[in-house]
Amino acid sequence: MFLSSNTVPTISHSVHAHARYMTNASHAHLDSAKTILRYLKGFVDSGRKLRWCAADVKPPTDPGRIFAYADSSWADVEPSRKSTYGYYLFVNNAAFAWKAALAPILALSTAEAELIAICACATEVIYVRKLANELGFLQTKPTIVYTDNQGAKALAEHTHFKGRSKHYQLRWTFIQDMVSQHILVIHYCPREHMIADVQTAPRPFPVLDAFSKIIYGEVFAAVRLHGQQDYGPLRSKRTRSSERGGM
Repeated sequence: MFLSSNTVPTISHSVHAHARYMTNASHAHLDSAKTILRYLKGFVDSGRKLRWCAADVKPPTDPGRIFAYADSSWADVEPSRKSTYGYYLFVNNAAFAWKAALAPILALSTAEAELIAICACATEVIYVRKLANELGFLQTKPTIVYTDNQGAKALAEHTHFKGRSKHYQLRWTFIQDMVSQHILVIHYCPREHMIADVQTAPRPFPVLDAFSKIIYGEVFAAVRLHGQQDYGPLRSKRTRSSERGGM
């Protein structure tokens, strides 16, 4: 738990999923947990480490500016049918805050599930922005939060709430308030560039490894801060095909 929370963000989802069965674990869960240990052994042997600032890899486009990726699955946890959400916060080309968790309420659509992830990410952004300002990293621009769901983006941008979504009105109002105060801005990010995807479900190693290089600050996390249409490392068609087979 300590490693997933502080030094190895790529195992957050796996640790969170296994923690659900701590009081009723089976041999299958033990065998699965050993996979995490093997991954950590390879992690140590590779010499990979988390960079709190990866400016030495490539100078950041906007030094000191925070941006985030938020994503969610939909009704993947049985038997409750709740969703798993996760997010990563970046500054100076490296991740410094992350989370994988179970949604507190049921989502009736993928857009609602994504809205839960954006809301959870937004609360973390508020805290981190205040901390950054106190440390001298003034956040004069809105923090970009990337989502791979157009419906969630539309909900966050609309000023009128639709009746069939009233059960999400509190979260929607909170996000709307943050957007209106220029604290947040929601941008769309295609799924093949969604780094927080690894926080919501198991992914094949090629996908995990590609995103790990960004998360640990080994590869520049390109973001659309000044109008560029670049979101990060593009997965090949072969990689996406293998992901569909591995899900």
